[in-house]
Amino acid sequence: MITSVEFRQLVWTSITNPADGAEEVMRLKPGREALWTGLLLMAALNTALLVLSNILIPGPWPLPGILANPLVYMGVVAGFLTVASWMVWWTGRLLGGQGSFEDILCALVWLQVLRVCVQVVATVLLMVSPLISGVFGVAAGVYGLYVGLHFINVAHRFYSLGRAALALVAAGLALVVAMSILLTMLGFPGVETANV
Repeated sequence: MITSVEFRQLVWTSITNPADGAEEVMRLKPGREALWTGLLLMAALNTALLVLSNILIPGPWPLPGILANPLVYMGVVAGFLTVASWMVWWTGRLLGGQGSFEDILCALVWLQVLRVCVQVVATVLLMVSPLISGVFGVAAGVYGLYVGLHFINVAHRFYSLGRAALALVAAGLALVVAMSILLTMLGFPGVETANV
């Protein structure tokens, strides 16, 4: 268990020096039960922040079909994180990575913690200016990829950002297929239908 001061310091280190931040997160070894609890908590917070932003800027729910139900959306986020963790672990192992599934799950859950922090800032900025909030979100998303590469690199002990990037791309392609199947099973009409 870490203190609030240690938590803020770890968030700051993860943002300013992702490699060191990833090493510190890997040393926490929170345990499988804590990791799954953290994953569900991040899914809930992601959903809550989406609902809050929709309240602050009233309008149609930004997600169509069955995903208009926040509980379903939370379930999809949790499923996405679970499948993403497995895909990153599996593709990384194929590329010679040494990380365990728990290592990868730990890295992805912490990356979601950082994402929630970004969402909180973006939500606050939304009350000031939707444009500024949008620009901040895009910039944070791009930088988030850089941070994520370091976390995958450390979790899999690649010692190569190039191999981490390859694992991420391979996992992303596999994830698109897996999530398409999951959304179809949930009754979501699919990207093609939703965009018509």
